[in-house]
Amino acid sequence: MPDWLKNDMNKSYIPTDFDTDIYDDAQLADIYYTAPSNVMANVMSNIMPNIDEQNPQNILHYEQMMRGVMLHKILEIIPYIDDDKRIMGIKNFFAQQNISDTQKEIFAAEIVNLLSHPNLKDLFSPHGVSEVPIVGRLSHYNHIFINGQIDRMVILPDKIIIADYKTDRGITSDSVIKKSYMLQMGLYHAALSDLYPDKQIDVYIIGTAHNVIRFLDNQMLKHYVDDYAKEKRGSEKLAKTA
Repeated sequence: MPDWLKNDMNKSYIPTDFDTDIYDDAQLADIYYTAPSNVMANVMSNIMPNIDEQNPQNILHYEQMMRGVMLHKILEIIPYIDDDKRIMGIKNFFAQQNISDTQKEIFAAEIVNLLSHPNLKDLFSPHGVSEVPIVGRLSHYNHIFINGQIDRMVILPDKIIIADYKTDRGITSDSVIKKSYMLQMGLYHAALSDLYPDKQIDVYIIGTAHNVIRFLDNQMLKHYVDDYAKEKRGSEKLAKTA
């Protein structure tokens, strides 16, 4: 259980001189994911005065990032809540957020729907684990070293399910997943396949900006890792001849 879940939620976990202006969206997201939800909301509130309120796109960007941050955090908390108390826990979580009553109802309903997805029930059960470090060299690509962290993973008798949360607004039900995301998840898939050769590995990306669940095809993931390995070998050959 995260330490902050056991501590005073009013405690400050981010320095008072935290400067949001020097970070891009991806860096901010990494910072948010290490802190309690109320602290994340406070950081997002600090960004709001710097947003041009006359620009609808900026407002939409802020709202979607805020939403993504909150959904990411509740997905981290939810496995620690008993099944019969989850709906109340979800409602209590959003009740503490600085958002409208309508947003609270919508976000809570979306999380309930997400957790009821037949392919993800095991993932968010108490048997699953969050923020799993994965470090090492791939046996089939022994020149590739990976050092990453899987947002959520569960090991079942016949398969392993992993998921990564993305706040990216571009992830929709029919969008093309970014090459960098496919490669990231492909490397995770390859590493787990090395460790568990007899298990099926199911890989998902959960787009929190639009509450989208995307299953990633294993062969497609392998294709991205193969291409990356070829590029890496080519770069190494050029470096040796230079």
